[in-house]
Amino acid sequence: MGNRRKVHGVSHVRIHLGKIAHVVLRQKHLMDPGAERCHRLFLNAADRQHAAAQRDLTGHGDIGAYRTVRKRGNDAQTDRGAGTRAVLRHGAFREMQMNIGILAPDVNESESAFSVSGGAIRYGLNAIKSIGRPVIESIIAERKAGGPYVDLSDFIHRLPGKDVNKRVVENLIKSGAFDSFPANRRQMMLIYGQIMDEAAQKKKTELAGQMSLFDFAAEEDKEAFKVKIPVVAEYNKGDLLAFEKEVLGFYISGHPLEEYEEQWKRGISHVTTDFLPPEEGELPKVHDGERATVGGMITTKTMKATKTNKMMAFITIEDLVGTVEVIVFPRDYEKIGKMLNVDDKVFVSGRISAEEDRASKMILESIRPFSEPKKELWIQFTDVEEFKRREPELLSTIMDSEGSDSVIIYVKKEKMKKVLPASRNIKITDELLGRLYQIFGEKNVKAVEKYIENTGKMH
Repeated sequence: MGNRRKVHGVSHVRIHLGKIAHVVLRQKHLMDPGAERCHRLFLNAADRQHAAAQRDLTGHGDIGAYRTVRKRGNDAQTDRGAGTRAVLRHGAFREMQMNIGILAPDVNESESAFSVSGGAIRYGLNAIKSIGRPVIESIIAERKAGGPYVDLSDFIHRLPGKDVNKRVVENLIKSGAFDSFPANRRQMMLIYGQIMDEAAQKKKTELAGQMSLFDFAAEEDKEAFKVKIPVVAEYNKGDLLAFEKEVLGFYISGHPLEEYEEQWKRGISHVTTDFLPPEEGELPKVHDGERATVGGMITTKTMKATKTNKMMAFITIEDLVGTVEVIVFPRDYEKIGKMLNVDDKVFVSGRISAEEDRASKMILESIRPFSEPKKELWIQFTDVEEFKRREPELLSTIMDSEGSDSVIIYVKKEKMKKVLPASRNIKITDELLGRLYQIFGEKNVKAVEKYIENTGKMH
């Protein structure tokens, strides 16, 4: 029955969040074209996840896929947040952030699942890793009975017990669920263990019918017994985002690529959501064999040995809207394997491997870091005859240069342009330019920075 739970779980999240998005949009009077697209995009993303789950279950002979889906189904049944994270993985989340507003979970505001909060959608507590249903029910029940939690100490002392353990409190801090308290996340991470030990000891003495020094102290003196909040600065932005990704599966307060957004837009031909299967009635945004460039962070890297014992890699590139899988064959891995590091921000160029009813993939041909602008080397020849005569000399000159910069031939008389294949890409250096100036003349050789017009849909 685990497989059926998976489909049901995702559908439940789709219906629930879809209804909430609709309520928020109506409240904010945002049913303009952009907001309607946001709402529709989320529901379509959920439908795709639902259909993908069904495809996996009906696949013939794929026992591994069946077991994976069954396991995820059981996980989703015990933690509905798993279904939520699966749905939000398709880029609709980013659009909802921009059009509606997605708020971090909050122990004083959040319900178990997504809810409406101040004209935005508030993340539910069930989306936080390792926060189970009993814990959530305890948090909400105590909040209703005793009012909002004042600070970290108040939260911990009001919810003693085995359910709210140190891992739960740590993940609540990392997710931002305590951000309304008068302390930053780093301060709370430094003191939560001490406060929990204090609360446990207090409960122990109470059960034993004993009294502590705290009980005998005057009200004005009790402050001296409280755990002091250290004076330390908040974590840097990168650490905060990493914590959110760790416990939520998504970045809530920002994205590591935001400061590179303009460079990213200029350097790509497609966004990762272009690789998703087209919706009914839509044309595909990518085609088999087509060349493309995507940019983003390397979030996963899996190595595999071929039958000839050569290494190849499968990496996941995450941009501001989603993810795409990139395949690195052995010949290319030998050249650029050192550049395939998790968390690196890179542009990847290659050919598209399109699959019907499944997300398309990319086959890597070249890679470059964000910090390095893409360049083109233009070499001009008088006419076609001169180009054909001198082509072997050109190829011999650039043969030992390896990189991601493309080489473009321009024939002046016929006004023709030819881009050499990616296997001829080079790294433009002063030394290489110097050699080419000597052979072909400085006026016929030019290196230019190249920005790619983004053809992906960003609205």
